[in-house]
Amino acid sequence: MTVIKNVAKDHVLQITVVLALISLFFAKPRLADINFSTLFSILAMMTIIQIFEYLHILDYFTYRLTSLATTTRQLTWMFVLLAVVAAMFMTNDVTVITLVPLYLRIAKKFKLPEILPVTLIGMAANFGSAFTPFGNTHNIFLMNHYHIHVGTFFTWSIPLLIASMILLTLFIFTIKKTPLPSVPPRDIRIQRRPTIVTCIVALIIFIGVLGFIPSCRCHRRHRARTSL
Repeated sequence: MTVIKNVAKDHVLQITVVLALISLFFAKPRLADINFSTLFSILAMMTIIQIFEYLHILDYFTYRLTSLATTTRQLTWMFVLLAVVAAMFMTNDVTVITLVPLYLRIAKKFKLPEILPVTLIGMAANFGSAFTPFGNTHNIFLMNHYHIHVGTFFTWSIPLLIASMILLTLFIFTIKKTPLPSVPPRDIRIQRRPTIVTCIVALIIFIGVLGFIPSCRCHRRHRARTSL
């Protein structure tokens, strides 16, 4: 009950509901306008992301990378690369929400620069999520609604990723190579069996988003009706 009350108090949700109600006076919604394939894909992706977050996958890799870094520039590089790769599968929102607090915690403890590295982590997460069809909900919608081929999508996203990495590299080289103290050991363990099962399910979902297996029968029926 508390969760429902907190959700109802969200100002963004309130504004969205008001705008949705206003839009009803200008256009009548139709069931045929709903892309169920996109909705089911997004629901599956969000569920998998929450499971990965519960299993502390990003926390584990963040600690491992931090323990290997010797300078502030190298630490920023590792966080940026982790943000790029993680956002390709876990969306930019989850990546930023997870990595930024972790970096700020380290930065405050060892008095490291905060503004530029945090900005670069946010940029990297957005660049990474734009690279894959399942990196964010917008890409999932575009793939399903406009029936974009996987090869075509990557011909668009690969040049963007290359240009993004060059831009990130230029910014990272402006960070001074200040030596880092050794990171104290922490016992962060990953539950192997749940992680393996979650990865297998996530792989199936990714294959569905890419269009190699059908993600929703009702979407195919809708396509058949609209083609007639």
